Amino acid sequence: MTPFVALILSAGALLMAPVGLRRIEARIGPRMVHRLGLPALVLGVILVELVLVLMATPVWAGLFRLDLLAHICERVLAHLGLLSPSPVGWAASVAAAVLPLRAAWAWRAGRRELQTARALLAIARPTTFRGRRVFVLDLPERLAMAVPGPGGGVLVTEGLLRALHPCELDVVVAHEVAHLDARDHRRLMALRSLEVAFGLSYPMGRSIRYALERAADEAACGPEGGRRRLAAAALCRTVGLGAGTVAFLAPAATVAARVRALARPAVVPSAWAVRGTVLGVGAVVVGGLGSVGAWIGHAHQALVVAVCAL
Repeated sequence: MTPFVALILSAGALLMAPVGLRRIEARIGPRMVHRLGLPALVLGVILVELVLVLMATPVWAGLFRLDLLAHICERVLAHLGLLSPSPVGWAASVAAAVLPLRAAWAWRAGRRELQTARALLAIARPTTFRGRRVFVLDLPERLAMAVPGPGGGVLVTEGLLRALHPCELDVVVAHEVAHLDARDHRRLMALRSLEVAFGLSYPMGRSIRYALERAADEAACGPEGGRRRLAAAALCRTVGLGAGTVAFLAPAATVAARVRALARPAVVPSAWAVRGTVLGVGAVVVGGLGSVGAWIGHAHQALVVAVCAL
């Protein structure tokens, strides 16, 4: 197996890890899904970017009239079995430059949205609901969000207060508090940056977003059946009737799956399943890093041969 094939296989396995982890959520718990899935997805995208950069290097060297460097890079890539036609090299060079730029743009957009959400707290009415500090915004939409940061808290609208029973509202507020305690806004912003930069990661990101929401559901409801039914009812009222958003940066696309999960008993992770999953994901990560190391070793040998042949 060539280093290129090994790197592609490792990147593909890491990119698909969140989808596989979601399938065994009942055994490992939703929190373990996003704790393992998001780092695997990030590393997979980094490996894809590395492949694009390696394919684009001869094009960039030729573009800046570094003919000797371009020739050496072509010899190195040929030795690695990665020499590509000119159109493919140009496409890889464009993609390698665009991916980090789009990721940075999405991160800045997320920061601006976070600042907007914090600005809403300044015009909201602070109150206390069952011992928790809540900010009420005078809007008819049914909306609740967790606003992180200094002075942050749970923001709800008047429309939501009118639509939900106090017991249902208590579960919704507990759900948002769970997001704040876990600092999920950072994971959601990183996830959106990956999705914007690398569109093929969206299905995997949806699994991580679902796991984040499920973890907050479990933290808010616990094993008590009554609170789980209240959470399911609140989800249907809040999202199904038009809110569209339950938590900061989290869309309502996974609501039906969350309601079905709340109808089942609380997840009790299996210790053996968790250990086996950690070992499995760790093996994939080690394989990816090992393929990068093998690629670097082959590239060094090829570079020496290319320089000596000049």
